[in-house]
Amino acid sequence: MAKKAPKKRQIIWRLSIASATFVLLLGGSFFTLNLLYPLQVPKIEVSTTVVAKNGEILRQFADENGVYRHWTQLNEVSPDYLKALIQYEDRYYYQHFGINPFSTIRALWQWAWHQRVISGSSTLTMQVARLLYPHDRTLRGKAEQAFRALQLELHYSKEEILTLYINLAPMGGNIEGVSAASQRYFSKKASELTLSESALLVALPQRPSIYRPDRNIDIARQARDKVLQRLYDFGEITKESWEMASQDPVNYLSGETPFYAPLLAERLRREYPEKHLIQSTIDYELQRHLERFLLDSSKRFPANVSAAIVVVDNHTKEVISYIGSVDLFDKNRAGFVDMVTAIRSPGSTLKPFAFGLALDYGIIHEASLLTDVPRSFDGYEPQNFDKKFRGRVPMYRALQQSLNVPVVQVFQHLTPYYFMKTLRDAGIGLYLESPTLSLILGGVGTTLEEQMKLFASLGSNGVVAPLRLVREESLESETDFLQDHDNDQTVNEPNAPALPETFLAENQGKALLSPEASWIITKILRGVSPPKRLNTRKIAWKTGTSYGYRDGWAFGVSPDWTVGVWVGRPDAVPNIGILAGDIAAPMLFDIFSFLPNDQMNFKKPYRVISETICWPSGRRKSQISMAECAQEFEIDTIAGKVPRTLYDAKGESPHDGWPKLLADDFLNQRGQEPINIDRQTYFNYMSRRDRAQNIEDFANVSSDQASSIMRLPAIYGVKIQTLADESIIFKSDYKIHLNAQGKRPFRWYLDGRLLSAPELDMNLIHAGIHRLSVLDEQGNSDQIQFEVRVID
Repeated sequence: MAKKAPKKRQIIWRLSIASATFVLLLGGSFFTLNLLYPLQVPKIEVSTTVVAKNGEILRQFADENGVYRHWTQLNEVSPDYLKALIQYEDRYYYQHFGINPFSTIRALWQWAWHQRVISGSSTLTMQVARLLYPHDRTLRGKAEQAFRALQLELHYSKEEILTLYINLAPMGGNIEGVSAASQRYFSKKASELTLSESALLVALPQRPSIYRPDRNIDIARQARDKVLQRLYDFGEITKESWEMASQDPVNYLSGETPFYAPLLAERLRREYPEKHLIQSTIDYELQRHLERFLLDSSKRFPANVSAAIVVVDNHTKEVISYIGSVDLFDKNRAGFVDMVTAIRSPGSTLKPFAFGLALDYGIIHEASLLTDVPRSFDGYEPQNFDKKFRGRVPMYRALQQSLNVPVVQVFQHLTPYYFMKTLRDAGIGLYLESPTLSLILGGVGTTLEEQMKLFASLGSNGVVAPLRLVREESLESETDFLQDHDNDQTVNEPNAPALPETFLAENQGKALLSPEASWIITKILRGVSPPKRLNTRKIAWKTGTSYGYRDGWAFGVSPDWTVGVWVGRPDAVPNIGILAGDIAAPMLFDIFSFLPNDQMNFKKPYRVISETICWPSGRRKSQISMAECAQEFEIDTIAGKVPRTLYDAKGESPHDGWPKLLADDFLNQRGQEPINIDRQTYFNYMSRRDRAQNIEDFANVSSDQASSIMRLPAIYGVKIQTLADESIIFKSDYKIHLNAQGKRPFRWYLDGRLLSAPELDMNLIHAGIHRLSVLDEQGNSDQIQFEVRVID
C-alpha cells in the first residue's frame, strides 16, 4: 500500500503539468492570434435621431443601408429589459471572460451525442462578436466567434459590451437595437418598456422574422411567455409579476413614425453629420399644433402656394417652432424646399430698421414731416403699392402705412451703404453687390431666418443675436467604440438641463438699434390695427409684399416671442392679387394665439423723453412762435433730441416753396384755423379716414376735434384734363395752364418736381419724354406722359 501513494501523486503531478501546458498553449495561441488578427471593430452605422428640447422624437433617419439603429445607453433602457436580457440569455455574464466553459462543454456533448444542436453556448459577448463579425454556422465559425469574444472582453468593459448588444441586436426587418424596436413596435421610448414588452424584445433577436408582433401576435406571445417563465423559474420575478405579465396582451402599437419639423431635422443632420442624437430647441407640442394649423390654412391658399413659419423665444433666441413648407411630400407646392433659408425679396419689411437707424443717427424724430408725393431720387421714382400719395405725413404714420416715398426720402439721407454695412456688421445676411435706394423697398435678397433675427432684436433692446436651433449641451462627444473606448463618454440624455432662465441671447449679439430707437419703433408698430383680427397682446407687427406679389411676409414681436410668416410660391411665380395682409398677417395673429401669455413687458428706456413739436419746422413748440406752429405733436424722443424737418438731400428733385407750400396747405387755402390735435388723435383720424369710416367711429375724438377733422375734404378721384396721355408738344415760347377734374386744391409735379404754379413753361422744358403728375389733398393722383419736340 505504501507504494501506491507516490504513484497517485505522480499521476496528479503529470495531469497538472499537462493542464498547465494546455492552458499555456491556449493562452499563447490566443495572444499570438491576437497579434496576428487584432480586434478592429467595424464602423457601426448609427441612424440620426432629432429630438425636441424635452426629448420627444421629431424625426428618425435610417442609415445608408436603410437600417434604423438609434444609439442608446444602458441608463436609457428599462431595468426590466436589462434584467430579462441577462437572466434569459447569459445568467453568468458578469462572471465569465467571454466564454462560458460549462455551457460550451455541455453544448458540445449534446451535439456529439444527438448529432444536432440541443442547446446553445453563446454568451452575450459571443453574440456581439457574431454581430460584428458575421460567420458561417460551422465549427470554424464558432471558433472564430469565441476568439473574437475573448478579444472583446480584453478590450472593453462588461457595460460597453452590453451597450453594443442592445444597439446591434436584430429586431426584425430593418430594425436593430432595443431603442428602434421599442419605438417601432410599441411607440414608446426604451426607458418606458414594461416587463411584458421587455420580455418580447429579449426573445425577438432569436428569431426576428418570426417573433415580430406585427407578423403574428400569437407566436410573439409564446416567445414572450417563454422568457417570462424562465425569469420566474430563476426567481427573478415574483409569481404575481409573472402572472400579470403573462396575462398582458401583446400591446403592439405601431404609431405613426415621428415626423415633425422634417426640413429642420434634415438641415441639422447635414450640419452635424457625426452626431447620432441631436437635441433641437423645438417645442414639441407647439410644433405639432402649428404644423396642423398650417396644413388646414393651406386649403385656402391658391394653387401651388406654400408657406413657412418660424417662432423664436426673444430671451434665449431659441427657435421653438420651425416649419419650412406646408407639406414635405406635396410636389405641387415644392414641399421639399426649405423656405426658411430660401433667399427672397423682403418687400417692405426692412423699413422699420431704416427708420430706427435714422432715429439713432439724428436724421428724424417720431413725427418728422415727410412728403409722400411724386418725387425723383437720382432718377429713382418710387410709388406706393396702391399708386396713391398721401402728401405730408409724420414719420410714424409713414411707417404704419408702409409708404414708399417717405422711407426713400429718409433712406437717401441715411444712405444705402450705411444701412447695408450696419446690418451686415450686426450679422444679418443681405445678398446684393451694390446697394441702391431700391434696397429699402425690397431690392435685396434675404431669408426668413435672417429677418427673424432682425425682428427678434426689437424684443431685445435692439440687439441682434444668432438664432439657436440646437441645445449646445447636447452636442458633446458621443460614445465611440471605434476611436477611444477608454474614455467614458456618453450621449447626453434628451432631457439635458436648459440654460439658466437669466440667460439673454443679446449678451452674445451686436447692437443694431439703441434701446430707445428700438422701443420707439416697436411702439409705432404696436399701433397698427391688424386685418380681421384683434391685437389684444399689443403685438408690434409689419408686413411686406415683394415685387409681382411673389412673396408675402408678416412679422410680429411681443415682449416674449417673435413670429415670422412667409407665403408664396417656391418657384417665385407671381401670385397676382395675393397680398401679405390677406394671408400672412391673419396667420401671424392666429399663431400668437398658440403661444403662452407674455410674462414680460416692453420696458420704456429712461432716455426716452416726451417733447411737443410743431410742423412744418419739426422743432420744439417752445422754440418757435405760435404763428409757426401749423400743427403740433406729442412725441417720444431719444434723450430729448429733436432734429429739424428734412430738406432736400443730394440727388433729390428740389421742391420749390417746400415746406412752406405744405404749411400753407394746413390752412386748407380756405381760411381755416390750424388744427392742433395730439399725435394719437391725429393717427386715429387719419387711419380711420383712410378706411372711409364715418364720424360715429371716432369714439375717442372730441366733438370739437371731430368738427375740425370733418372740415377736411373727403376722398375723391382726380383726372388730368389739360393733356392726354402720350401727347406731343412742340417747343415754343408759351405757357400751358394745367387743369384737372376733381376737388381742389391740387399739387402738380413735372418729372417728380413740385411746380410752384399750375402751368408748364415751355421755354424751360427741354426736348424729350416727360411725366406730369397731379395730387389732391387725399392722396389721389393721376399722371400722363408727353413728349416735347423741337421744330426743325
